[in-house]
Amino acid sequence: MRFLFVDPDQIARNHLTLAADQVHYLGRVLRLPAGAEIDVVPRGGGRVFRAILEAGKRGLTGAALFGSRSIPPPATPLVEIGLSALKAERIAWAIQKLTELGVDRIHLLRAERSVRIPQGTSASRLTAIAEAACQQSGRHRVPDIEPPITPSELTADLKGRSVQTFLLEPDANLPRLSRWELGSRDPRACLIGPEGGFTPDEVNAAREAGVELAGLDGNILRAETAAIVSATILLSKARRL
Repeated sequence: MRFLFVDPDQIARNHLTLAADQVHYLGRVLRLPAGAEIDVVPRGGGRVFRAILEAGKRGLTGAALFGSRSIPPPATPLVEIGLSALKAERIAWAIQKLTELGVDRIHLLRAERSVRIPQGTSASRLTAIAEAACQQSGRHRVPDIEPPITPSELTADLKGRSVQTFLLEPDANLPRLSRWELGSRDPRACLIGPEGGFTPDEVNAAREAGVELAGLDGNILRAETAAIVSATILLSKARRL
C-alpha cells in the first residue's frame, strides 16, 4: 500500500488537503487515479490513516480518511550508524539507503579528518530525504537523524545507553565485523570514519571508551559504502533482514 507523510494541519474533519508536491508525487510519479486507496501518516503522530483519493477538474485535490491503526513499535534491537561528514550528495545517498534498510538512528560525525559539514545537509533537508526513502520502501517510521557530533561525544552517548559499539578501521588484522557474535536483543552501532580514516587519537579514545575495533571483508570501501555494508551486517545479525 502506497503511503504519504503529511503535516497534521493538512487534515480537518477526516479530510486531507494535498499540497502541490504531493499532488505531483501521487498523480504524476505514481500515476494514482481518484478513488485509489493510500495510507496517510501525520508527522509526529503514531497512527496510519487509510484514505481514498479525490480529484477535481485539474487532477488530484485531496483524500477522504475513513479508518486508522497504530503504527507498530520500532523493531528491536535498535541499530545506529555514525557516519563522518561527506559531500552533500554522498550524505544524501547514504541517508536514503540507510533508511531503506531500516537503520533506526543516523549520526553525522565531525571527525578530525572530516570535510566541513556542507550546505544542503540541514536537519530538515536530510529528514525530507529520509521521508522520501520511507515512502519508497513502505517504512512508516522515519529514522532519527541527529545533529553533527564528535566521535568521542557519540561514543560517550552510546556507552551511557549500553549500546554495543564498533569502530571500523581498514586493518586486515582486526576481527571482521561479520564474525562478531552479537546478542539478538542487544542494541548495536557502528562508526565509520572519513576517507582519511579516524586519527590515532580518535581510535585510542574510542577503545578506552569500550568501543570494539573491527574491519570489513574484501576491498577498502568509500565511507558511504562502508556504512551500508555495516548496517546490513548489524541488521542481519539482529534478524531484521
